[in-house]
Amino acid sequence: MTKNKIKRINIRKMGLVTLFVMVLVVAILSLVNKNRQALAEAPEIRVGLVGDSLSNQARTSATSKLNGSPRYTVVYYNAQNGFRIDQQMAAAKTAVQTEQIDYLIIELGTNDAAQAKDPVVMQQDITQFVANVKPYVRCARWYNIKTSINIPRINPNYNRYAPAFNRRLTNVISLPENSLFKITDYATWAINHQDAYLGDDIHFTKSGANAFGNLALRSANSCYNQVR
Repeated sequence: MTKNKIKRINIRKMGLVTLFVMVLVVAILSLVNKNRQALAEAPEIRVGLVGDSLSNQARTSATSKLNGSPRYTVVYYNAQNGFRIDQQMAAAKTAVQTEQIDYLIIELGTNDAAQAKDPVVMQQDITQFVANVKPYVRCARWYNIKTSINIPRINPNYNRYAPAFNRRLTNVISLPENSLFKITDYATWAINHQDAYLGDDIHFTKSGANAFGNLALRSANSCYNQVR
């Protein structure tokens, strides 16, 4: 075989390789564009959050993390310092209807425990809250609550009532008719983020509020994986 013939064969091979690479690149770019188009055309997932002072502290982080995802738009964020479940019930019922909320994140219960609410009444309030919003949302996540190392000095009742609240929350959310709801295990999350808290071991430091924003996004993603 002459050198010229070998050269022509090598050039032909290089041409085929180049063609293959070009086809592969075009295919990859086409797939990326299709995925981008699918995301752009996907229906907006409307997220709402209702809570107390913890969510209020984390408002900037949570809304930023949720709105930063191409899937979600925060359309309702109502977090009020010191509020119990019963104090947020009417507003949440109205919001899920008027704001057409798809995913609802609920961070309530800390003040019910801190104010030593009767556990029977806690369960009644949880049951009523769920019944109010369930017909209007596609998915919901309710955070259980943590106990505190330091708060007994300030509020001796809290650590006694926090586990009672968590049991009552589980009683309601575990019912088959409430399958749209699941508990986000905030109590365990708190154990793994002990540096997230101020001296009362309840409220957030700046970094703790930022970490809570990540938890809110994780809760929304959990809903997305459940109902998509």
